[in-house]
Amino acid sequence: MSFRRIALLSMLAVLQTGRVQGAPMKFASPAAQVQLVELYTSEGCSSCPPADRWLSGFTRDARLWRSIVPVAFHVDYWDDLGWKDRFASPAYGERQHRYAQTGGVSQVYTPGIVVQGREWRGWFRNPDLELEAGRPVGQLQIELGDGRRGKANFEPSAAVPANLIISVALLGFDLSTDIRNGENAGRTLHHDFVVLGLTQMPLRRDGNHYVAEIVLPDAGREAHRLGFAAWVSGVSSPAPLQAVGGWLGGK
Repeated sequence: MSFRRIALLSMLAVLQTGRVQGAPMKFASPAAQVQLVELYTSEGCSSCPPADRWLSGFTRDARLWRSIVPVAFHVDYWDDLGWKDRFASPAYGERQHRYAQTGGVSQVYTPGIVVQGREWRGWFRNPDLELEAGRPVGQLQIELGDGRRGKANFEPSAAVPANLIISVALLGFDLSTDIRNGENAGRTLHHDFVVLGLTQMPLRRDGNHYVAEIVLPDAGREAHRLGFAAWVSGVSSPAPLQAVGGWLGGK
């Protein structure tokens, strides 16, 4: 193989993954607020598959990672009704309950959709999610090195709560499950943007910035594609102030 061909293949690999091997991956939001779109779902819920397909549609949306960061939280409160969802976690149902406690949603149910910290029922009438221009809140930057450790840096351009935390989710794509029991028995369900793990850590103020050392959660499950989402919020409310996300290891 010629040197020119080797160099060309190396260049293509860099373009596909967005990084040089060994170099950190860098992600940055715009200064305008990026909308975190949260789906609360369950493989045991017969009304959830259409919402799962709706969320999967964002993989083909030009706004993905630029102005929209979607995540799918599989809740565990369906697990005793015939089918145990392998992606479910008590923490995700607790997050939905926190939204109910703080007024972000009217009640806890699936499929439940929260857009930028507020319940969105428009999906039931018109699945097209139209967003208003994000207000300027500041830039959130994530740098990830090998071993999925990295740094977060948030530089707000508007007033923020005194105490901030950053949430980091590992996302799985092209996932499917053959359902044997429960309301979806006999169906094969397909999922994208599945939260495979979620970690949170406090942000420390450093001059005009807020910083933190972060670690991506372990996948723990096989996924054909991986991505991540990160968002900043105050400690008293799950509603996000700014979000960022992207593909890991190329699309």
